[in-house]
Amino acid sequence: MLFLKPFASRNAIVSCFFIGTYVFTGFAGIVPGHLVSADEPKAVKATQMKQSGAGEFVSYKDGTLTLRGGGGVLIWASIVENYKTFQRPDDGSEAKKVGTVEALSKLTPGMAVRVNVEKTEIYFGVDEQTHGTFVSYKDGKLTLIGREEELGPSFTKKYGTTLSPQIDPKTPVFESVDGSAFQPIGTAEALSSVKEGTIVTLRGKNDRVNLIQLGVPNKAVGQKEKVDQKEKFGFGRFVSFKNGELTLESNSGELIVWRNIAEKTKTFVFEPNAGDYKIVEDGTSALNQVRAGRYMMVGDKRGFIRIGARVEVVRGTFVSFKNDRLLMLGKELPSSFTKKYGNNLHYNRFRDDVPVHQSVDGGDYILIGTANKVLGDVKEGTLLAVHGEGDDNITLIQIGNPKK
Repeated sequence: MLFLKPFASRNAIVSCFFIGTYVFTGFAGIVPGHLVSADEPKAVKATQMKQSGAGEFVSYKDGTLTLRGGGGVLIWASIVENYKTFQRPDDGSEAKKVGTVEALSKLTPGMAVRVNVEKTEIYFGVDEQTHGTFVSYKDGKLTLIGREEELGPSFTKKYGTTLSPQIDPKTPVFESVDGSAFQPIGTAEALSSVKEGTIVTLRGKNDRVNLIQLGVPNKAVGQKEKVDQKEKFGFGRFVSFKNGELTLESNSGELIVWRNIAEKTKTFVFEPNAGDYKIVEDGTSALNQVRAGRYMMVGDKRGFIRIGARVEVVRGTFVSFKNDRLLMLGKELPSSFTKKYGNNLHYNRFRDDVPVHQSVDGGDYILIGTANKVLGDVKEGTLLAVHGEGDDNITLIQIGNPKK
């Protein structure tokens, strides 16, 4: 299992806790199987195990596979070529099928191995993973927002979704740029330049993170069904641009695509220093350079494309958070807005990965969880700052106000 330090509450960090999510289907809720003590394996060698299980490789001889699990030794007899065996490469790419007897005979002690009896499949290598979105990397500690559906309700109810594993500085880091295959970009120090909100995958075994992946290759993204926008207007976070097809992820998590983007399509890039958009001569080249996660907009009938947007902060006081929607009273809003709408601000449901930072008693901002999980506990009248980039694209929420 991956060894992670979650935030227990807004003001404290709890002791370390084990979390593990498995990359292969069919392993959720595995029963450990028949466990025996390390000094009495002979008593069960003649019995074929009927349950799936996982652990560290001990030995493989005469068709008998022995693993050491968390509660003892697990033994399967008569494992030969009747089982399909897969190896996951060190870079975390797709598992490759290998010969069962030959592969198991060459395994070194300590290798992570999983046995699925029902499917007669065996997997070995770096096969445990935890997904999340990047928050920060400082002093060797990686902070990210984990996925609630993977962490499980028993964990998130007590600790939330904030994960903070300590990372060995030698840990290799791979990156998928614009949906391409993962490529090595260095060791953990490369995390210092990662942008908040980037998708992160931690891979490892037991209590160690052995590999970190940034981004998502097109093959993995392609598992979601894409909605063809055709001539419609739309906006979202950049996923990929390839062979004239532009894919964005909407704020609801839906993948939307525009096909046959013409090379002459008017393309604008937001310039923060100028505070405005600048047209670029080669729109295709500009699209090829967009990093995953950046906000983008496509106009009606693909008339124009805008890359990036103004980063804005709206400040106000908390009113309520009901049905996953935030209501706050805005401060310092433009008169043109208040004259028409007043100062009541209603926000649609936030993405599940929007981080929330809090300042307690004027102290520094500290990450306390995600918007949909923690806003329900905020008291009326509390100061809020809502950060966003582009239409309905909230990137950060801050509670309170540091003295400095």
